[in-house]
Amino acid sequence: EHMLEYSTLSASNCGRILSFIGGLLHLQKL
Repeated sequence: EHMLEYSTLSASNCGRILSFIGGLLHLQKL
């Protein structure tokens, strides 16, 4: 139960980081 909670948390963090990096790359292209 605890591991599932942790994996869900890290998955949302990973998505947030990826979108943040994607935003930075998009700004650099402009």
